Amino acid sequence: MDVESSDIYRVVLESVKKVLTTAGFETEQGVSIAGKSGINWTVDVYGKSYCRLFDLTVAVIIVLDEPITKEKVSLYAYMKNDVNIDKVLLVTNRKVDFDAKKIAKSIGLSIVDVSRLATVAPIAKTVMMKPQLKRSHISPAISHDEMMKKLRCEKTLLGGCKRKLIDTVLVYLPLYSYTITLELPHKGTHEIEFNEHNVTFESVKGSMINVDEDGTIQIERAYANLGELSFEVMEVIRYIVEHGPLTKEELFELVAVDEKKLERILLILLDKMLVDIYGDTYTIRQFTIPARYRSVSDFYKDKLKTGIPADHEIINPRVSLDKLEYFLSIFGEVSDRSIIYYPLYVAIYEKPGTIVRIKVFDGNTGERLEEFEELLEHTDVLRKIGMEYEHKIKHGE
Repeated sequence: MDVESSDIYRVVLESVKKVLTTAGFETEQGVSIAGKSGINWTVDVYGKSYCRLFDLTVAVIIVLDEPITKEKVSLYAYMKNDVNIDKVLLVTNRKVDFDAKKIAKSIGLSIVDVSRLATVAPIAKTVMMKPQLKRSHISPAISHDEMMKKLRCEKTLLGGCKRKLIDTVLVYLPLYSYTITLELPHKGTHEIEFNEHNVTFESVKGSMINVDEDGTIQIERAYANLGELSFEVMEVIRYIVEHGPLTKEELFELVAVDEKKLERILLILLDKMLVDIYGDTYTIRQFTIPARYRSVSDFYKDKLKTGIPADHEIINPRVSLDKLEYFLSIFGEVSDRSIIYYPLYVAIYEKPGTIVRIKVFDGNTGERLEEFEELLEHTDVLRKIGMEYEHKIKHGE
């Protein structure tokens, strides 16, 4: 950085800190933040706002005399998810290309021109504060006592009890609900038609959730474990969607990853059945909503209660709301998002030798959710419940 740029950087740095301080943030400069990936990210200014409703974190990156490309925006979008920061701002003195602006908008990353810093201060809170995210919950249709009676023993083939039920514990699984508008397939005309859908995903591995006709939640296998997709994988999907069918060589020219990594990404997409290959050309499988699909927000719309459920364990999300929204935004326009806390009963059975076995049941229908047992087995909440009851059994409590 030359002397002139260095002087500009210092002025911009102080201006950014003043803007954040005016908006109620505590700030630090030159902060290194460790991400889930193991990468240490350095940000020019890190701000944290302490609010009665929520804590908000902001990272500011100052980029002077360098073009803001889509690759650079993609890098900081990856950083946003990696370190779980609420808002990332890129401050620049250069023009930003259209694709970079498009990616930034879809991932919730803001780009601010240096010349606008003075005008940002009065509206900083409006620009940077998280939109009020709607949170609601569904109270279980089955009570604790009813669940205990229903599950009082695990039956053998001959009708006896092979395991004794110790207790059932009500927990809530956060589900992400989105409204997405998708283009309908062409029906032989030149007219373009769109349809709006509500879709639901669980927050541990990012699988789409369907509700059967009785109200039991299920994993939609066509879109399972989307949270495992890295941002680089999603970028390859986006390139194929935007540029049409592409060969591996054409993709390599467009995507900022090496050839071996691109090959691995394409294998992942084939395994997830998100792309098809015809000869040497890769084409995307459009995101479609099955005809029989029922979202949690649609099926239980009359039972949604405002707010987070009180006095019950909530399973910690492992996939961010933003990450799944970004995936959906590749295929359509996401106009709304919210979090729904869904009731599950964790049943604790005792086996001989003080061994605890855990099963998971739908809190509204009482049906066993074997897929969710696998999904949730390593979560902190289920591990805590298992250890707690194992301790009680050992000590005769």
